[in-house]
Amino acid sequence: MVDLEKIRIFYHVGIEGSLLAAKKVLNLSSPAISKHITDLENTMKVKLFIRKKKGMILTDDGHRLFAVAKGAVSELEKITQQMQGFDEESDVLRIITTPGIIGYWVLQKLKSVLDKHPSLKLKIYTQDEEVNFSESKADVGFLIKVSDPEHVTMRKIFKFKLNYFASPAYIKRKGVPTSIDDLKNHDILSFYHTQHGSVGNVDWHLKIGETLHVPRITIDSALVQLAAAIQGYGLFACPKDFNILNLFNFIPVLENEITIELDAFMIYPANKLLDGILQEVYQSVIT
Repeated sequence: MVDLEKIRIFYHVGIEGSLLAAKKVLNLSSPAISKHITDLENTMKVKLFIRKKKGMILTDDGHRLFAVAKGAVSELEKITQQMQGFDEESDVLRIITTPGIIGYWVLQKLKSVLDKHPSLKLKIYTQDEEVNFSESKADVGFLIKVSDPEHVTMRKIFKFKLNYFASPAYIKRKGVPTSIDDLKNHDILSFYHTQHGSVGNVDWHLKIGETLHVPRITIDSALVQLAAAIQGYGLFACPKDFNILNLFNFIPVLENEITIELDAFMIYPANKLLDGILQEVYQSVIT
């Protein structure tokens, strides 16, 4: 007979993606969690995870078990908490977004919801790679795209128009590029360490026409990248109406030649109604 506690542990490892992250949720040591997973695999006679240095990856059999465990474990944990007289997660909204400009924008928009609901707590997770929303722990996402669009509802909430910008410190150091070809003489900031620039991600500006511009500095944090841009380390790609630009006197660069529009979506489970707090969140982000 399968031990339900081992199923619960398997489920949380599947969500967290690593033993290190799961032990914080389960309050168990990594060796104890690993033994539970191994015991479960031996009982079921299947391999549930591929173990790698960077984490635990579900196998095909693991995905099948996870799909079944997902609803059952969540409901069991919720009922157990209620029977014990508390429900600490009832006023928690879990959000997944990007560590870039969308995350910053979401925080601006949600302040009115937090002010209206003093007991509401936000748990915000960021990810700079394509998200499988169904396997995340989030109630709602604010993203450009997901890898499982067939399982979610996606509502377009905003269109970002992005341009190149330069700070006064950069202009003093390097001047202003006068053409796309002139960019080879300039320093460029990028976001992704492993992806080439292309339409659809925030490094779109690296590939203009047939030219792939090599970034001088790559920083996978919007805040740190902004700090680098302010200090004049390089040209910075950003939405034109990003209000922080005015605070630091950024000026647009080649704005008629280098620009792109990206749609941002509010994402939630396909079988979930847009009501209650989610409806309030939706109203706050579209106004």
